[in-house]
Amino acid sequence: MPLNRVGVRLVIQALRDVRFVTRTFEVWRLARLGYEPRDPSGSRRTPGRWHNHGTTAALYTSLDFQTAKAEYRFRKVDPFPATAVQLRVTVDHLLDLTDRAIASYLPFSLARCLADTRVSFLRGVVMGDAAVTLGASGLLAPCMRGPAACLCLYVIHEHAYHITELQRFTTTE
Repeated sequence: MPLNRVGVRLVIQALRDVRFVTRTFEVWRLARLGYEPRDPSGSRRTPGRWHNHGTTAALYTSLDFQTAKAEYRFRKVDPFPATAVQLRVTVDHLLDLTDRAIASYLPFSLARCLADTRVSFLRGVVMGDAAVTLGASGLLAPCMRGPAACLCLYVIHEHAYHITELQRFTTTE
């Protein structure tokens, strides 16, 4: 069940005429050693900025390595060494919130989703619920902890996006 039905309905109404696009990205993701970086199962236990862990699994990636490291390091005690992967991802139904024209439809500003507060976090979760309800398989949005955008992939069905692993290595910082 969506976290906030009224908020989700408001976002759905605001974005109802937005067209999803298909885009291909090269992205980065880090995971603790011993965990598979392409496995979204941790997102079922832990809420994220752009998804509701009670309704949707998600895989968070970043468009550059430095942003991926900054996002990974946040709230982790002793996060390194870690496994880093670079992936080529094609998203068939992308909601691109980095597009100012699309973001202008929202009933609140993206900045209000990105502040480091509980209410801002919940706005992002509402945004994720709305995106999934509208049929998005991914959401591109600004990152809080780095200069590059973050790509949140929604694990809604087997063919929601296509992933090819480009490289994998262990990083110590």
